[in-house]
Amino acid sequence: MITHLRKINFCLSIIVICIVVLAVSLIVAADEKPEYNLRFGGSDPIDGLEDQSNVMFIKLAEEKSNGRIKIEYFPSDQLGNEKEQIEGMQAGSQDFFSDPLVWYSAHVDDFKILSFGYIFRNREHLDKFLYSPVFEGMTESLASKSGIRILAAGHRTPRILFARKPILSLEDIQGMKMRCPPIEMFVLLWEALGTEPTQVAWTESYLALRQGVADGIEASAAVCYLMRHHEVCPYLMLTDHMMDTQHIAIREATYQELPEELQRILVEAAQESMIWYSKEADKSEKEYFAKMIQEGTTIIQFNMDPWKERVANSVKELEDKGGYWTKGLAEQINQIK
Repeated sequence: MITHLRKINFCLSIIVICIVVLAVSLIVAADEKPEYNLRFGGSDPIDGLEDQSNVMFIKLAEEKSNGRIKIEYFPSDQLGNEKEQIEGMQAGSQDFFSDPLVWYSAHVDDFKILSFGYIFRNREHLDKFLYSPVFEGMTESLASKSGIRILAAGHRTPRILFARKPILSLEDIQGMKMRCPPIEMFVLLWEALGTEPTQVAWTESYLALRQGVADGIEASAAVCYLMRHHEVCPYLMLTDHMMDTQHIAIREATYQELPEELQRILVEAAQESMIWYSKEADKSEKEYFAKMIQEGTTIIQFNMDPWKERVANSVKELEDKGGYWTKGLAEQINQIK
């Protein structure tokens, strides 16, 4: 009888242990399940620097949140082009977006200044601006007006000039047919410098340069190298006329739904990935310069002061005219040390 009772007690003990183990497993599984499943859209090619920084951000966000956040990634325009993805964020179909800041020019006028020339002295000046109260005001305006919050931003490499002939002064580009994208601020910049802006689709730019439809083109060293522009424009001028940007943004409604702890984690993850991106971009620029020199490109550097003076006069004219950005914004940026 005693033996029988012992067997029953042993079986009951096993059952209780099993129930406890199952309950603990269910609790752990529940804890491991993400509280927030979010969607990230990227526009840049897979394995490019932009794509790598996006992947880094996602990994950091998931690790720092201990799995409370799970981010599904859609690179290389899988969720649409840049304009469509921004609209997707506003509509709630995606939560994150990454690309240059100039895409917000259509939403907040002050962002237009980022696509004009010689607004920033150098990369360090741009970096200080991106952590300044001036930029913070612009981001808050974007969040309130368009429902998009910038988590962090960094610098890309500067935009430079490639041409079919050597350029040694401002006089050398007067009347030159300059390939420009259909973006108002780009066109106004190159008009101010005395060229004849010529709108050619990016995918058709190589042929246009080879055939003489355009005499010059501007972009970063990496982009122009990958498009082989240096083959038809063998002269590279270090004009550094525009300090380009990269950023990671989140849908404002999504951001406000998160606890403060997770908001802070996303900001930290974005800042870390942007710092990494900018350092790697600077490193890759040197590598592309070396490749182009090996392939016959001539790199030219000269005094840019006349160019900067011409553009500064144009900035004043645009501010006086109104309708572009807040009057005095250029001087506020210039005062950042």
